[in-house]
Amino acid sequence: SAPMNYLATELAWAFRARRVQLNLPLRSVAKRAGLTTPQLHRLLTGQHNFTIRTAVRIADALDLDLRLTLTDGSMDLAA
Repeated sequence: SAPMNYLATELAWAFRARRVQLNLPLRSVAKRAGLTTPQLHRLLTGQHNFTIRTAVRIADALDLDLRLTLTDGSMDLAA
């Protein structure tokens, strides 16, 4: 769906930007996240979608906190 693709694209962009900011090779981030370099490349280029578990592992590898907010219009649920 369009919102999911947008979310995955934004997440991939943020992860790529952080990797560049930290000057980390793709293989180093992949190793820290418990992924192969090709797996991480496919995720960061939109060829595969993230699971929440994988997104958290990549965020951890990049020293980021991943926070999700669910909204139904009347309240926000942060995870």
